[in-house]
Parts: sequence; structure tokens; C-alpha cells
Amino acid sequence: MRLEDISAKGGQDDLSDVQINVRLFDNRVIFRVGLAGAEFGVANPGWGELDTITKLARVGLGAVNEEIEMDIGKQTITLVIHLRPMDCSISQVTARLLRSDTLGSIGEDASAYGLSVYRNDISWVVDRSAPFPEALFLRLSRDFEPDVSLEEVARRIHTDQGELLQLLQLEGE
Repeated sequence: MRLEDISAKGGQDDLSDVQINVRLFDNRVIFRVGLAGAEFGVANPGWGELDTITKLARVGLGAVNEEIEMDIGKQTITLVIHLRPMDCSISQVTARLLRSDTLGSIGEDASAYGLSVYRNDISWVVDRSAPFPEALFLRLSRDFEPDVSLEEVARRIHTDQGELLQLLQLEGE
């Protein structure tokens, strides 16, 4: 780790914005610690990396907890995917989620349709990807009690990913 891998953000207006950022593995892994909480993020993870990712998260959270003895109120995992369908357009994929009479009233020339589902502990968002043309943006988020293991958290979000891809009639890894 180099000094440039560590940065701080001050909160001029709000102390909840104060945080320290540690970036690892060419910015692929980020660990943020602030007054409002701790966050661990990985860019472009693969399910084959699950053991390594959970070990990194456990070590990072353990180090923070050892120093400041934080009280974890909940755990939240968010999986963001930009996905380009291979055999059809994104409007064809997302149109499957609408009633056929709705399509006629909106107009069938839409480039994509979106879907958002929110419950107390889970949310799914399907939309058009802003940075990647002809791709979908999928966001799956789920809350867990503090005593749920990181392995169980990862297993559940992986199951959620499979269920959403099945709903969209898309194949995933």
C-alpha cells in the first residue's frame, strides 16, 4: 500500500461526511470509514473471488472495530451490474415486465422500460445503463441483521441476482 492509496474527506457542513478512504489493488477495492459508518466496495467482482472478497471485508471491518469499537446496526449489500443482452434489445427485455395494454398507451418505440421494487429489507432496480449504450443497469440491495455472516450475505445476494436474471429471462453466471 502506498500513501496515495489513502485519502481523507472532510465534512465542512456535516460531520457525517468525514471519512477516510483506502484504495487497494489499483482502485479495484475501496474501504471507506467515517462517522456515519463503514463501507467496503469491489469493482467488477466475480463469484469465483468470493472467498478473497469476504476475507478482505472481514479483515477491514475487524481492524476498524478493534480501534473504535463500532456498534453495527445493520449490514447492507448492494450489487450493481451493467449487462448487455446478447440476443435482443434492452427494450425487448424490459418490455416483458409490463402488461401488454400498458405498452400501447406509452408507445412501443421506447428504448427501454424500468422497474423498481422496494421492501423493508430489499430493493431491485432495472433501468437503462447510462454509461453503456444498449445495456441494462441492475441494482440489487438487501439489508441484514449485524450477526449474519458475510458468507450468508454474499450467498443471498447471489441468489437474488439469479432470481432477477431469471425474471428478465437472461442467463447469468
